[in-house]
Amino acid sequence: MTDRDPAYLAAVREDTCVIGGLCDSVKTEAHHAFGSMLGGGKSIKGSDYGAVPLCHRHHMKVHSKGPSDEDLLRFFLYSTRKLAYYFMTGRDRTTKQVTVLLGSTLREYLDTIQTLWPRDDGE
Repeated sequence: MTDRDPAYLAAVREDTCVIGGLCDSVKTEAHHAFGSMLGGGKSIKGSDYGAVPLCHRHHMKVHSKGPSDEDLLRFFLYSTRKLAYYFMTGRDRTTKQVTVLLGSTLREYLDTIQTLWPRDDGE
């Protein structure tokens, strides 16, 4: 999935940093979270629908040190809410189209989360 959507990225940049805390700026940048797992690769951005807002300091930290497990969970929670809202409001799509697009994106996120945190149910 390598979807490009400049309007979605603009909407992401309007939100506050998902990591929060002592951010260096209220202005945020769109970080392509899960990039390599959502159609990207080394030096190739993943889907714009995997973008999350980060202040510049947190954006640079994530790129240099990688996201923590808590950061990844925040990215996932932000993305699911933002995608649902974005696709259901002001878009010229049918409910079925939204469901298919949102469902395939969330399925990829859930697969990623399951890979990062496998279930430990005694098996």
